[in-house]
Amino acid sequence: GVKVNGDSLANDLPTLIHTLADVLQNPTFPAKELELSRKRALNDLKQELDDPEQVGLRTFQQAVYPQNHPFHKFATENTLRRITRQDVSRFRRKYYRPETTVLSLVGDFTVEGVQKLVQAEFGNWQAQGKQTVLKYPVVSSRRKLINVSAVIPGKTQAVTYMGDNGIDRRDPRFYAVLVLNQILGGDTLSSRLGSEVRDREGLTYGIYSSFPSGKNGGTFVIQMQTAPEDTIRAIASTRKLLVQIHSHGVTATEVETAKRTLRGNYNVSLANPDELSTKILMNEVYGLTRVELRNYSQKIQAVTLNQVNQAAMELLHPDNLVVVTAGPPILANQN
Repeated sequence: GVKVNGDSLANDLPTLIHTLADVLQNPTFPAKELELSRKRALNDLKQELDDPEQVGLRTFQQAVYPQNHPFHKFATENTLRRITRQDVSRFRRKYYRPETTVLSLVGDFTVEGVQKLVQAEFGNWQAQGKQTVLKYPVVSSRRKLINVSAVIPGKTQAVTYMGDNGIDRRDPRFYAVLVLNQILGGDTLSSRLGSEVRDREGLTYGIYSSFPSGKNGGTFVIQMQTAPEDTIRAIASTRKLLVQIHSHGVTATEVETAKRTLRGNYNVSLANPDELSTKILMNEVYGLTRVELRNYSQKIQAVTLNQVNQAAMELLHPDNLVVVTAGPPILANQN
């Protein structure tokens, strides 16, 4: 999806809402501005293709998702150059619609005042044609280990992504997975991966895990930065740790510590207007109930040791991973 965000003083909120409404409903896409945007996009793409983190992530995602999946597709120089003003206008009419738009506001205002303002600015917004519903192909679980190297000349550090298909946001295992991830690699200073691969073995500058979970699927991914000569050992050490957690699980102490950390971090995040508005927005996009915002800490606290270990058995498969490393040419020889 597309996310547009803005900040203003309370007194300037009407101007902010008016500008947003005008951009969404009355875009003209001047040729000069379109070419400027194209130039920026091409420059951004050039920088991304020279960045091991970006190249590694792009390659990882394309290895996880099949070619007919929307998440497999990325911009290229050719696709960016082929886009016309008519393409942009057609895309806007097709996908920018009032019934698929969520507006989230946090700040010093009255609900009644904002409702009147939004009604005045967006009340006449009419969609054209029928809503397009995207279909997301089923992503099958793999049955083998896949290794991919993306060589980027001139780089001295290697970036590795390891993982596979994950869960979507509405999966009943979501909160157990949050606790599992916190223990596995949610914090490089106190997690299993950080303590073992980074601190004890000294094989990586930093190592993290995550389960990005969206409306239409998600991934399980471990990211690490290493010296090229340490990459293979770091991957092997990470897989060994995944085997341990998959087979033997985690401890009750680790679960309770992870739950305290997650609840504390969440409560702190709610004090930040940007993070709060994003949480409200995404909960609505995911189709969650309005009480989800308040029930997060309670649901984290309710997670049990058995649920975490069951999630580890179901989602951590050390022999069925996608392993992508981007960096110096030496990596190709190692693999």
